[in-house]
Amino acid sequence: MCTHLNFISVYFTINAHDLKTCNCYWEKVPKVVIATLVSVPVSSSGTPPRTPQCREPEVVVPNNGDDIYQLMADITFSGLPGWIGDAETLDRIPDQYKNRTLTHYFGNQNCHRLPASPRNSFRRHRNTLNELAVCGWSYFRNVDNNRRPRVLLDTVCSCIDPGIPDLICEPITRYVKVLRRVECQNGVYVYRNVFEPVHVGCVAVAIPPSVRAGDDGVRMAQ
Repeated sequence: MCTHLNFISVYFTINAHDLKTCNCYWEKVPKVVIATLVSVPVSSSGTPPRTPQCREPEVVVPNNGDDIYQLMADITFSGLPGWIGDAETLDRIPDQYKNRTLTHYFGNQNCHRLPASPRNSFRRHRNTLNELAVCGWSYFRNVDNNRRPRVLLDTVCSCIDPGIPDLICEPITRYVKVLRRVECQNGVYVYRNVFEPVHVGCVAVAIPPSVRAGDDGVRMAQ
């Protein structure tokens, strides 16, 4: 009996009876085949994992032939009020195809406030724009496996209150066009062009009198 066989629950492409009865058969099996047999993943129940019901298309390309230069221009214009209009945006994508996670990438996440008169010591320890700003921010990796590209750079405001009366920190938003899964047809994912919001920094804005703090001193913004 072959004594080299010390693994179980593997699906063979060769006759299992021959492996048990022929001492020399194992030596004749090509090493490539052996590696393939051993590397098959096995679940805790002893059976191979189920094959996903939907797979990636062979090629993922924009479905409307966007010009790369126009895409770059759109990013610069996307900060205009009302520019996004009725364009396809993230809120129209089914929830099952949205799974964004943010992971800290760069910058101090703690809220700090500028001194009344910035001193040399302050500038010496904080010399990047995101830390010198009245409303500082830090950078995050925005990851979603349902999107192409799957990783974008995003920002999060470090403070809500910059320490200046009647001001509040708000993110600066831009829109980038990405490809997102929207459905599964005949076992293949379907992608569609979508404008997705990303934040590029934070700015201090005046709070309108109608939404200023109440008696509890909590500032609010619409």
